[in-house]
Amino acid sequence: MDNKKILIVDSSSEKNQFLADLVEELKKKNFYFSILLAGKGSGLERKEWQFSRRFMGPEIKNKFFAAEFIILLPALALLYFFYAAYLKFSKKITSIILVGWKEKIFLSPAGRILRINTIWIENPGVDYNNLGRMEKFLYKKSSKKARIVVFSSLVKHSLSELGLAGDNIKIFQPGIRLNLYEHQDNIFSKLAQTEGSKFKKKFFTIGTVVDLDKRQHVEKLLQVVKICSEVIPNIQLIVIGEGQERKNLAWSAKKMGIDSCVWFVGEHGHVRKWLYSFDVYIVASVVLKMNDLDVVLKCMSAGLPVIGPQGEGLEDIVYNDKTGCLLEDFDSEMIARQVIRLYQDGRFRANLGMLAKERVKKFFNLAEQVNEFEKII
Repeated sequence: MDNKKILIVDSSSEKNQFLADLVEELKKKNFYFSILLAGKGSGLERKEWQFSRRFMGPEIKNKFFAAEFIILLPALALLYFFYAAYLKFSKKITSIILVGWKEKIFLSPAGRILRINTIWIENPGVDYNNLGRMEKFLYKKSSKKARIVVFSSLVKHSLSELGLAGDNIKIFQPGIRLNLYEHQDNIFSKLAQTEGSKFKKKFFTIGTVVDLDKRQHVEKLLQVVKICSEVIPNIQLIVIGEGQERKNLAWSAKKMGIDSCVWFVGEHGHVRKWLYSFDVYIVASVVLKMNDLDVVLKCMSAGLPVIGPQGEGLEDIVYNDKTGCLLEDFDSEMIARQVIRLYQDGRFRANLGMLAKERVKKFFNLAEQVNEFEKII
C-alpha cells in the first residue's frame, strides 16, 4: 500500500503534545507527513521530521483581523491555493490538517476546490464569542466540507452556535501514552524523581504546571497555601513553568510569608517525573490549551486528584467528586476548602486518584485515539 501523505500546517505556536504524539504513531503506520510552521513551540519542530517555515500573514495581537492582514488576505489566499495545488499534483498530498485560524482561512477553500481531505484541529480555549462579524463569516465559510476535530463538548457547542455544521464536528478525546517511562531516563528526569521523592516524604504537596504570565491563577494558589497552612502545617506548592511573572510571583510569596513552602522550579522537559511528588494537582491556567489537557491526563494517570474550574472544558475529562473536583467558584477560598478536604480525608483522595487512573486507561489511551484519527485521514 502506498504511503498516505499528509500536510500539517500550524501557525498557532501553541504546544500540542497530542498532535506530536499522533504524528509519531501514524508515521509507524505507513503515513508520511510534511509539516509547515509559522511559529515556534508547537512541538512539531523535530529534526527527524520534514518541516519548514512559511509566512502566514502578519501577527494580530489585539484583534482577530488588522488592516494590513485584510489587505494581504487575497494575495495570501491565492499564494496558498497554488501551494496546495503543487502539493496535490507533485507530492501527492491527500489530506491537510490545519491548526491555526490563518491557515484555515487560506487553505480550506483551496482544499475544497482541489478535493483534498481537509481537517481542522480546534484548540480548546478559543473565545469564539470575541470574533467580529467578518471573522465569524469567514470562519463559517471556510469550514464548509472540512472535518472539524474538537477535544471537548464545550468547544463543539461554541462552534455550533457560531453556525458551523454540527455534522462536520467530531469530538476526539486527547490521548496519552500509558507507559510513563517509555523514554530513556536522563540526568534531568532522575533529578526530578529524586527531588520528588524527597518532597513526598516531608510535605503535603500541591502541584501545578503553568506559563507564568499575568493571566493565570498562580496568585490564587499562593493565597490557597496561605489559607491552608493554618490547617496543613507541612503544605507546599511546586510550580513548574517559566514566564515573565516568575520574579513577581516569588516576591508575592515572600511578602505573604510563605516563600519557604513555595517552589518555582522552572521549565522541565519530563514533567511526569514530578507528578509522583504531588498529592493534589490544581489547574492554574486561565485559558485551557492542549498542553493543559495533556498534563491533566498525565496527572490522572499517575493517580492524582485534579482540582480545576467548572465550565472551561474539563468536564469531558474530570468527573466532579468522582475523578477530581471541578469548582463553579474558582476562588482561593473554595480551592482551599477542597485541598483541606483532600488532605483530611486520605481515603477519599486515594479513591479519586484510583478512579482517575482507571478512567484515563479506559478512555484516553493514545493507541485508541490513533486508530480513531486514522479513520478520518
